[in-house]
Amino acid sequence: STLSAGFDAWADSIEEQNKHVLCDFDDTSLQPVSILTTNEVTKTYLLIAIQSYLSNSVTLKGFAWDDGDVKDIDISGGGDEETLTLAQDGLTTKVIVGMALHSSNSQINRVAYKVADLDETTTEWLTSTGDDFNTSDYEAMVELDSGYIATGMGLRVGDGKVKNLTLYYQAVDAVNIDNNNYLASTVKSKTSGSGDNYYYEYAPGNGNDRILIGAGFHVKDKELRGFTVYTAPLKVVTSTVETTVVASMEEPVEEG
Repeated sequence: STLSAGFDAWADSIEEQNKHVLCDFDDTSLQPVSILTTNEVTKTYLLIAIQSYLSNSVTLKGFAWDDGDVKDIDISGGGDEETLTLAQDGLTTKVIVGMALHSSNSQINRVAYKVADLDETTTEWLTSTGDDFNTSDYEAMVELDSGYIATGMGLRVGDGKVKNLTLYYQAVDAVNIDNNNYLASTVKSKTSGSGDNYYYEYAPGNGNDRILIGAGFHVKDKELRGFTVYTAPLKVVTSTVETTVVASMEEPVEEG
């Protein structure tokens, strides 16, 4: 057919002219926009504009939380037997995006957080025991969708077992990064399990600007008696990158 013949001709032209850059990637694959014009004056001005832009430093913005403003909020009290918080080491880009718990008799004996790195968009599980995370080791687990951060929690323990686990969460708001609105104002929740035993929660209201960085738990007589949440404000951090451009340029030449 005509379509097939046209495709074959196009494929042959790539082979004949050694233009495999169209279907491969090598050190010549990225070309400046100036190659799109045949006008040498325009081409040179474009190269000058590119170099002018890239020769300056570029400021990159990202999110982190600061351990200098961590708050602990005691829900009911009584003393916590098991506590797990994210490492507090200055500005930190790791945040909680999931949680798993296990109770044994009169204590929460296993705590795990799914942790996302806001710089690298990677996730990993952090456990209170130091063991590798295994789903079967936990009675309740909640994982958030990408783009959300845990900002609060609710918990129900009865008969020595975790009956209900809730995470309150908010979206990261990169659109308004220059307006100090780093978390979307709406708070949502996601729950695993059910039950009617003692229930405690820390539910931040809409407009909350702090994230959950850890928790401690108090269980007595196989029932939940309270917990402590640790929170910190999300902040914007900036870094400056010096940029260079690799391009040979000539002075503009007036066309006659």
